[in-house]
Amino acid sequence: MGDLQKALASGEYNELKHCPLFESDFVQVTKAGEVANRVTVGIAASSLSLALPDLMLLARPVEYPREECTCKRPKPKLVPGEQLQLFALLPLKFVRIFIHDRTRYQLKVRLASGRLFYLQLLVRPPELDCVFRQWIQLLYRLYVCQPPLYCDQVVVIGDLKPSGP
Repeated sequence: MGDLQKALASGEYNELKHCPLFESDFVQVTKAGEVANRVTVGIAASSLSLALPDLMLLARPVEYPREECTCKRPKPKLVPGEQLQLFALLPLKFVRIFIHDRTRYQLKVRLASGRLFYLQLLVRPPELDCVFRQWIQLLYRLYVCQPPLYCDQVVVIGDLKPSGP
């Protein structure tokens, strides 16, 4: 069970507690590849009866004060068992996910509102190719069956930093 699944099972998100979920850790990067922040992305089906996932969940690590760190921007670390805070729940019909750069393991996410952000997979090197391949397979399955993007409202609990066009 991944960290996002554990956060959902903690009781606060009762309706999503048992939903099938594919999740991975990413760092949000600019188009040029500079690191902005860490985010966990989950693709889930809101019901066990659905053939394909219909939700994108975004979560970030709960930040605790760091007294010992004096650096301006600490590098994102992969910390297993870290507590996550869900900040966005988006219906997949309002989201498009693309492969941005296979060599850097990056995805491009475009919301129905036009906002765009880039995510770089944050996985230990031996698993990197395998996990990125799973994301490619998931995106293929989603977009072979998914209808065109419609502009409408999306449910956003928090905010990602927008990247340039």
